[in-house]
Amino acid sequence: GDIQQVPPMHSALKVNGQRLYHLARRGIEVERNARQVTVHSLQVLDFKPPKIVLNVDCGKGFYVRTLGADLARAVGSVGHVSELRRMRSGEYSISDCLSIEEASDAKVIA
Repeated sequence: GDIQQVPPMHSALKVNGQRLYHLARRGIEVERNARQVTVHSLQVLDFKPPKIVLNVDCGKGFYVRTLGADLARAVGSVGHVSELRRMRSGEYSISDCLSIEEASDAKVIA
């Protein structure tokens, strides 16, 4: 469903004409408004404290790294995303991708 998420300072969103990541690099933090984003599904694939492995199917504008920090904060802890793999972007799936070897083969890409 839809949730409210505060974008991270290290994002490309603009505030007063400046990208947040430019401000963050200068040590400036500004207030960011929560934005509505969509989570289609959230599955726990593995949980061995202190690590949790999730599969998130989300809509555009969703910050997975922020989800990691938000989940940790919700249980009274701190946390971060240690590995992130995009499995799909729009109509393109990782299963549609070529390996390095396949992409190097002129016969395959022709």
